[in-house]
Amino acid sequence: MSRPPDKHDKHEPPSGPELTSPSLADITYRLMTGFAGSVDRSTITRIVRTCHRDLRRAPARAGSDGAALPELIERRARENLAALIKTGSAGLKTAPGQFSSP
Repeated sequence: MSRPPDKHDKHEPPSGPELTSPSLADITYRLMTGFAGSVDRSTITRIVRTCHRDLRRAPARAGSDGAALPELIERRARENLAALIKTGSAGLKTAPGQFSSP
């Protein structure tokens, strides 16, 4: 039995003040599509923002102009989402009558 769709289940590119960079919105959209039905939109958005913040603060490597930053953000976010699913942590979508882990 499937649950009724909610407003966060739509596969529309995310927008709003939390994702001002077009590349961050694109990353979030791709991850929403890839993890549809497994992880809710707010969790994906939070993980992308956290990865962006962490990688932006990391010291730049010699010869790096930051052009690879979007790819690194997406890779790290994808790894974090896969780990979230593997551990069954909060932020996962559940069927009606089921409860996610606290």
